[in-house]
Amino acid sequence: RGNISERLALKARLKCKPFKWYIEKFRRVFADKRMLPEEVFLLRDRRTGRCLQLTADHAGLQEAECNPDAKMQQWAKANEGRGLRNVAANKCLDANANAADKEGTNALLFNCFAGSEQQVWQLLAGRLSWQQRFCVQGSREGRLKLARCSGFLEAAGDLEVYAPRSV
Repeated sequence: RGNISERLALKARLKCKPFKWYIEKFRRVFADKRMLPEEVFLLRDRRTGRCLQLTADHAGLQEAECNPDAKMQQWAKANEGRGLRNVAANKCLDANANAADKEGTNALLFNCFAGSEQQVWQLLAGRLSWQQRFCVQGSREGRLKLARCSGFLEAAGDLEVYAPRSV
């Protein structure tokens, strides 16, 4: 009981690699299947003190009082770190390929696709942007919209990562 010397001898005889090697070799597979711990976080609008939240129909975004336990407000990196996935919907922030001019369109979520350019989003200098051309525009009421990342959004934005934790 408790003696693993035979297992260790077998491991040495078979020249097995350490478990960490397998994790690294198959990291993409494990990540795609969500078998690795991931960091979840909220996105808070510093201006309103509220957080980005999935709408009830799981298709759009709105702002609501921050609640770190609310899965509708939890986000994780997706598509190999190039996008954002909402934990509750298991969908990614998407720029909507059907809208040629994205100005004023609703921010929306869609099934995650690793190769989708519509799902490449960055949070830089407080701005959640797609191709650094369109940004999610915060609003105390109603669905959040996309606006050109210029003019009123040219300076540092108001969004920040809030309450990050590993799950």
